[in-house]
Amino acid sequence: MLRLPQDASDPIETTFELNETLYAKAEVPPTDEVYIWLGANVMLSYPIDEAETLLDSKYKAAKQSMTNCEEDLDFLREQITVSRDQYHSTEGEDGSLPTVRSRATNR
Repeated sequence: MLRLPQDASDPIETTFELNETLYAKAEVPPTDEVYIWLGANVMLSYPIDEAETLLDSKYKAAKQSMTNCEEDLDFLREQITVSRDQYHSTEGEDGSLPTVRSRATNR
C-alpha cells in the first residue's frame, strides 16, 4: 500500500478505472481516509490504518481460499486419474466393457 510521509502536501497523480476499457487521470490531495467499495452498492469511509487492516485480512482470507481450492483441484485430479485407471482396467481384451447384470436378471 502506498504511504506518504505525514508532511506531504502535494497531491498524488493517479489513474483510475472508469470501466473495463476506459481510464482517467486524477490528482488526489493528501487525506486521512479512504473509501472502500464493499459491494451491493455499498461504499464506506475508513481511516487509512483501519482500511489497511481490513484489506490485509481480506487478502489473507482470499489467499487461504485459493490454497483450499488448489488442494481440492489436486484431489479431484487424483480421483479422475484413479477412476480412469479403474475404468481401463475393467476393459476386456477387445476393448469392450463387462456387462453389468442386475440381481433381478440373475435368477
